[in-house]
Amino acid sequence: MIRIVRSFDAQPGKFSQLLEIAEDIKGYLRSQGVEMELYREPFGYSGRLHWHVDYEDAEAASETVIDVVSNKRGQELVARMETLTEGHADVSFLFEEL
Repeated sequence: MIRIVRSFDAQPGKFSQLLEIAEDIKGYLRSQGVEMELYREPFGYSGRLHWHVDYEDAEAASETVIDVVSNKRGQELVARMETLTEGHADVSFLFEEL
Protein backbone atom coordinates (compact mmCIF):
# COMPACT_ATOMS: atom_id res chain seq x y z
CA MET A 1 0.00 0.00 0.00
CA ILE A 2 1.13 3.56 -0.59
CA ARG A 3 -0.19 6.55 1.33
CA ILE A 4 0.15 10.02 -0.15
CA VAL A 5 -0.03 12.80 2.44
CA ARG A 6 -0.28 16.45 1.44
CA SER A 7 -0.22 19.47 3.71
CA PHE A 8 -1.28 22.95 2.68
CA ASP A 9 -0.84 26.31 4.43
CA ALA A 10 -3.72 28.68 3.73
CA GLN A 11 -3.09 32.34 3.08
CA PRO A 12 -4.18 34.46 6.06
CA GLY A 13 -7.98 34.46 6.34
CA LYS A 14 -8.43 31.92 3.53
CA PHE A 15 -8.69 28.62 5.46
CA SER A 16 -12.47 28.26 5.07
CA GLN A 17 -12.20 28.77 1.30
CA LEU A 18 -9.32 26.30 1.15
CA LEU A 19 -11.42 23.76 3.05
CA GLU A 20 -14.31 24.22 0.60
CA ILE A 21 -12.03 23.52 -2.36
CA ALA A 22 -10.53 20.50 -0.57
CA GLU A 23 -14.08 19.17 -0.08
CA ASP A 24 -14.69 19.68 -3.82
CA ILE A 25 -11.50 17.76 -4.61
CA LYS A 26 -12.57 15.03 -2.20
CA GLY A 27 -15.90 14.75 -4.04
CA TYR A 28 -14.16 14.70 -7.41
CA LEU A 29 -11.81 11.93 -6.30
CA ARG A 30 -14.73 9.97 -4.83
CA SER A 31 -16.43 10.13 -8.24
CA GLN A 32 -13.26 8.51 -9.62
CA GLY A 33 -13.38 5.74 -6.98
CA VAL A 34 -10.69 7.26 -4.73
CA GLU A 35 -11.30 8.07 -1.05
CA MET A 36 -9.52 11.07 0.47
CA GLU A 37 -9.42 11.95 4.18
CA LEU A 38 -9.17 15.59 5.35
CA TYR A 39 -7.63 16.78 8.63
CA ARG A 40 -6.79 20.05 10.35
CA GLU A 41 -4.40 20.52 13.22
CA PRO A 42 -6.16 20.57 16.63
CA PHE A 43 -3.63 23.03 18.07
CA GLY A 44 -0.83 25.23 16.82
CA TYR A 45 -1.14 26.79 13.38
CA SER A 46 -4.83 26.83 12.48
CA GLY A 47 -4.36 27.52 8.77
CA ARG A 48 -2.88 24.15 7.86
CA LEU A 49 -4.93 21.49 6.05
CA HIS A 50 -3.78 17.90 5.63
CA TRP A 51 -5.17 15.12 3.52
CA HIS A 52 -4.21 11.59 2.73
CA VAL A 53 -5.16 9.03 0.14
CA ASP A 54 -4.33 5.32 0.31
CA TYR A 55 -3.58 3.40 -2.87
CA GLU A 56 -2.97 -0.26 -3.57
CA ASP A 57 0.39 0.54 -5.17
CA ALA A 58 2.45 3.31 -6.75
CA GLU A 59 0.92 2.66 -10.17
CA ALA A 60 -2.60 3.35 -8.86
CA ALA A 61 -1.36 6.57 -7.23
CA SER A 62 0.29 7.63 -10.47
CA GLU A 63 -2.86 6.95 -12.49
CA THR A 64 -4.91 9.19 -10.18
CA VAL A 65 -2.41 12.05 -10.40
CA ILE A 66 -2.32 11.77 -14.19
CA ASP A 67 -6.13 11.77 -14.30
CA VAL A 68 -6.39 14.90 -12.14
CA VAL A 69 -3.78 16.94 -14.02
CA SER A 70 -5.05 15.90 -17.46
CA ASN A 71 -8.74 16.48 -16.69
CA LYS A 72 -10.24 19.98 -17.04
CA ARG A 73 -12.22 19.72 -13.78
CA GLY A 74 -9.13 18.49 -11.91
CA GLN A 75 -7.03 21.32 -13.36
CA GLU A 76 -9.62 23.90 -12.26
CA LEU A 77 -9.67 22.55 -8.70
CA VAL A 78 -5.88 22.51 -8.44
CA ALA A 79 -5.64 26.06 -9.84
CA ARG A 80 -8.22 27.33 -7.31
CA MET A 81 -6.32 25.65 -4.50
CA GLU A 82 -3.04 27.26 -5.56
CA THR A 83 -4.55 30.75 -5.32
CA LEU A 84 -5.35 30.23 -1.62
CA THR A 85 -2.17 28.59 -0.35
CA GLU A 86 1.23 29.84 0.70
CA GLY A 87 2.86 26.50 0.17
CA HIS A 88 2.43 22.78 0.48
CA ALA A 89 4.36 19.62 1.18
CA ASP A 90 3.97 16.15 -0.30
CA VAL A 91 4.94 13.07 1.63
CA SER A 92 4.59 9.49 0.42
CA PHE A 93 4.67 6.47 2.68
CA LEU A 94 4.99 2.86 1.56
CA PHE A 95 3.40 0.33 3.88
CA GLU A 96 3.58 -3.43 3.89
CA GLU A 97 0.52 -5.04 5.39
CA LEU A 98 1.24 -7.51 8.17
